[in-house]
Amino acid sequence: MSGWWVVVDPRTPAERDASEEKMAHLVASWEAGVRSMWFLTRDLVKAGKATQLSFNGYPNRFTVAAGDLVPLIIDGPPTWKDEHGQEHNGRVTIHRDQLAALPASHVLTVELWDVT
Repeated sequence: MSGWWVVVDPRTPAERDASEEKMAHLVASWEAGVRSMWFLTRDLVKAGKATQLSFNGYPNRFTVAAGDLVPLIIDGPPTWKDEHGQEHNGRVTIHRDQLAALPASHVLTVELWDVT
């Protein structure tokens, strides 16, 4: 699969970097196709609602307010089409209760890890 492993963390990038338990606090994660993340990498960044902090695939890192991201992923992240035109995501984990409890102004860290 060409694409990303996406993780959404309620901690700041600095808190995430300092933690020895990088995966312990995730509120969402999933496997995504390259184009299925355009809602973040193009749309939210272009609209000034997300900030890209790194761009090298190991990881690509963004910050975005919960109020801008949660409505887009709480019922499942946007899907991607495989080579046969079927839409899907892989290994989706969404912690709806934790996402719903976040204040709209809470800043999330989103990482896209290249799995190509």
